[in-house]
Amino acid sequence: MSGMHPDPPCDGCLGTRRCWICLGQGVVDRRDGGVDACARCYGSGKCTQCQPVSVVDLGSAYGLAPRRSADDGDGTTETAG
Repeated sequence: MSGMHPDPPCDGCLGTRRCWICLGQGVVDRRDGGVDACARCYGSGKCTQCQPVSVVDLGSAYGLAPRRSADDGDGTTETAG
């Protein structure tokens, strides 16, 4: 009998299924006048509370700083000793 009571709308997007930070645009304004990818939806524009965001949605990491790992080969090494 789940059809008798529809699911309540999402608390984040209020049922619009769009990110409530960037309003579904995928980008947010910076103070210096530029734009960055929305940190909440990773630039997808989707509400991350009621629907998952996948790599297919993102395509590329537009505006997001690349993550660095310890073995990136940046010339710094730590030695025990």
